[in-house]
Amino acid sequence: MNKKVEEKLNRFHKELESKFEDIREQFEHSGSKGTNGENIVRDFLKYYFSPQYQFGNGEVIDSKGNQSGQIDIVFTNKYHPCISDYNKPSIFFIEGVSCCCEVKFLLTSSELNKSLRNCEKFKALEPKLDGITTTCTNKEDLKRFVHKRPYFLFCYESQLTLDTVNKNITNYSSQHNLEIESQIDGIFLMDRGSIYNLGNGQGSLRHVGSDARMVSGLLNNPKGKDDRVLHSLIIWLNCVIMQFDTIIPIIRSYLF
Repeated sequence: MNKKVEEKLNRFHKELESKFEDIREQFEHSGSKGTNGENIVRDFLKYYFSPQYQFGNGEVIDSKGNQSGQIDIVFTNKYHPCISDYNKPSIFFIEGVSCCCEVKFLLTSSELNKSLRNCEKFKALEPKLDGITTTCTNKEDLKRFVHKRPYFLFCYESQLTLDTVNKNITNYSSQHNLEIESQIDGIFLMDRGSIYNLGNGQGSLRHVGSDARMVSGLLNNPKGKDDRVLHSLIIWLNCVIMQFDTIIPIIRSYLF
């Protein structure tokens, strides 16, 4: 990596940590920790993403009548109609959703399985993309992040190692015959590290293995001495959130 780029990323990572701790202290002083775990992450993301994105919580639906479970953080894009209350649980339209996140204080095997079930239900939603919707991306990301939308898990602490989480996700996907686009896309554990789902290895987020071949499937990124989980999260989100343009209001599919 270019030395100047690396220095810039190191400064950025320190800024991320500082901002996260500021927000965490603010909420801890306010009392209730039950919902504040989600609020901390939501406010942190608001700080680093363009105002075109809004962050709410609730359920996501598609025009065929499918519905997700309760989702902790829903990123909406500029095309989402202004009919949802972002200050309380609401209903969101999948076409106007850019990404979703589930937040947990402590990750256990049962909580991981619950998250994977929630992800599978969310990934069953089908955005209605008409012929006037345009985007610029590769075939892999189109299938995973436009025809579906990215979903990730954020945890403060984990009873499970990265290897165990990786194995459990692999087993779950195999047992439920999940195609790549229906699997969870990323896991970020503050005390362990992160796991990226690289799909078939041909998306915009790629990793070259020791044999000079593109790595596919789940890739562990253990927490190192520099503690870059937050940094990894922001970089990953910038890779998986797709930009697209449409001229037809997305709510039309739900009205007629």
